[in-house]
Amino acid sequence: MAGGGQERAAELRKNLAVATRPMEVLLAWRAAGSVTGPEHVVSPRVAARILGSIPEGTRRAYTADWTRFSAWCASAGRTPLPCTPETLAEFISAMADQGCAPATLGRMLAAIRSIHRLGGQQSPEDTAARAVIKSYRNERAAAGISNASRRAAALSMRQLRELVAACEIPTKPGGPPRRQMPVARDRLLLVLGWAMMARRGELHALDLGDVTEVENGLEVMVRRSKTDQSAHGHLVAIPYGRDPLTCPVRLWRTWTDLLAAKEITPGAVFRRIHLSGRVGDHLSDQGISNIVRDVTERAGLGEAGIRPHSLRAGGATGAYLGGADPILIGRHGRWRDGSRTVLGYIRDIDRWTHNSMNNTGHGLLTAQSCSRRNTRHGRLRLIMPGRRHVGVCFVVDSDRVAQEGGGSRDGPHQCCIRCNGGDLWCKRPTCLVLRIWSWWRG
Repeated sequence: MAGGGQERAAELRKNLAVATRPMEVLLAWRAAGSVTGPEHVVSPRVAARILGSIPEGTRRAYTADWTRFSAWCASAGRTPLPCTPETLAEFISAMADQGCAPATLGRMLAAIRSIHRLGGQQSPEDTAARAVIKSYRNERAAAGISNASRRAAALSMRQLRELVAACEIPTKPGGPPRRQMPVARDRLLLVLGWAMMARRGELHALDLGDVTEVENGLEVMVRRSKTDQSAHGHLVAIPYGRDPLTCPVRLWRTWTDLLAAKEITPGAVFRRIHLSGRVGDHLSDQGISNIVRDVTERAGLGEAGIRPHSLRAGGATGAYLGGADPILIGRHGRWRDGSRTVLGYIRDIDRWTHNSMNNTGHGLLTAQSCSRRNTRHGRLRLIMPGRRHVGVCFVVDSDRVAQEGGGSRDGPHQCCIRCNGGDLWCKRPTCLVLRIWSWWRG
């Protein structure tokens, strides 16, 4: 916005409540009629609703990107709105020189184009800018710098149990025991987030009225999600857990009973709890991050790369290890069908479970006996008619075995395996060994 446009935007910033940040200024500019004629004017209320269609996190990121772009244009003597393809390519190259990651550059590109559309302008052509990003990726790869996006580590069931147990540990070494309410809240946050495969924003937005206890568990209404921008809503079924410590239904009852004792029945599920014990309003997104970080440190898992998104990733990987169909996993977690994110979680598991080297003598299954009997090895005796017992050694992380329900956390896999006509069966339908055997036999 140059010349009189800047003055006009400054005036609008004073007069319109909606015009408080760069994106709002653009809409306020349009509201006052950046194009002549009443047909092109929208009211501040309409402008506010247009902004409301954009997720809050996206709006924050785009606002920061636009602010950076505007500052660069001012220093370079270029016009930010509307900008030319050459200006866009120059800006992306300048940010690459400052060491921004390729993914960050892609987000900046999307932000600039989106704000042009919101400002009633045609989005700048981005072929040159994308070519700059592609070349920058190659430069980083040649210099030995990874271009892979940093992902949150998937939280395993064993780690989830450790985090839930650590909720009782005092926040400071040698400090007083934690009170019942923060312990109950933190446990429900961790377990429900894992079972729902929830995004941090979904946990933040959850209200008590969104959760209904039914015969088979809980029904949770996610009123809006990243893949449901129109807010049609998505009902998520959460079954009972076998372990009371990680059962979302039991933890839900404990937390809601505590809230009811303080006469809190409507409103947010997850709330701030002050040092005095007073229960506040909605727990913020950052508050959820702080809880996960603090509990992770107290559990001694600070180096495991666990973040709030680890709950979502861990729920998806745990479901796949339990034999769930990837399509159903995606729908439970509110991903789009065929989501590359879900496929990425599956690939992380399959690179070991379905490794092409598994049958070469160095793989997951072998007919040779194994004398090692520790938590990372188990021994399976297959009873085959007309043949002696055959020992099959399988190498699998103990927490994956425990997550399958196939044995104790610290011991080898114990399950009932029999043979009928050359096929195996197990009383545990989610048995990891049975799944591997079925795949191995083709």
